[in-house]
Amino acid sequence: MRSRKVQKATPPANATTLQTKRSRSNAETKRHLGDTRQFRAELRDFARQLGRNHTKHWERNPRKARELAVQCFRKYLPHARLGRPRSADVTRALELRQQGKRWPEIYSELIVDEDPDRRSAKQLRLRAAVRSRLRYPKRTSAGRRRLVFRSATA
Repeated sequence: MRSRKVQKATPPANATTLQTKRSRSNAETKRHLGDTRQFRAELRDFARQLGRNHTKHWERNPRKARELAVQCFRKYLPHARLGRPRSADVTRALELRQQGKRWPEIYSELIVDEDPDRRSAKQLRLRAAVRSRLRYPKRTSAGRRRLVFRSATA
């Protein structure tokens, strides 16, 4: 069997190793790195303190203790919101609809446009968005859909 020499791929001389969408100024980069370093240091200190305070849990079953710590961190720290933010007009239309208002009243409150063609298109889009929101409620963090109680007028 012959052994081959593996050549490492080298980037061209003019290529930068880290390219970002928006380049940061030197001061911004230092501030960002400083914040990140401080955050990592605090997390490291907290993890060490947790290990010192609960040594019997770590000695008994280190994998289980680590899984439990990660699970608690994920549960109690704020999580990022996924997906597109909800439209305020659709939310308001849903509230008005649940108060028993009819569509023409909702249109007059939420849609302000002089052109009748654009106004009717906006009305159709608003109704479709409300219908979609009712049909497909937002998912919870566990992936299950939240229950939505529909009124008799919807």
